[in-house]
Amino acid sequence: WALPGNPSHVLRVMRLYRQVLKTHYDWVVHRHIFLAKAKEVRAAFDVNKTVKDDVRIEGLVAKAEEWLYTHQHPEPYTFNTLPGGTKYERNTPPPALLVRGPQYGHGHGHGHGHDDHHDDHHDDHGHGAHGHH
Repeated sequence: WALPGNPSHVLRVMRLYRQVLKTHYDWVVHRHIFLAKAKEVRAAFDVNKTVKDDVRIEGLVAKAEEWLYTHQHPEPYTFNTLPGGTKYERNTPPPALLVRGPQYGHGHGHGHGHDDHHDDHHDDHGHGAHGHH
């Protein structure tokens, strides 16, 4: 599958291997069944790892890509905290611009013995909460 001197074949086959594993993972519910499938996939790829003929490699890759296309899951598994997952962006922290205070790196550290966020409040005339600036 991968010529030692041809990194594009190596990368392509590595990606293909991962995609085949992921496709099996999408269909298999139980981990022990998936692990058995993963061993089968590895064995199938290992059988062809010494192939050096570019035409044959292309044929094997095309066959594997066709398998991927025909076996893709209609609702592939998405890790819950990734985009599309059930917990994606759940309880995300507020944007830094909306948060004030030293714990987020926005404290001013004036050392007046009171909270820094009070220094940023202005009245209707543009004056600070503690008089003119």
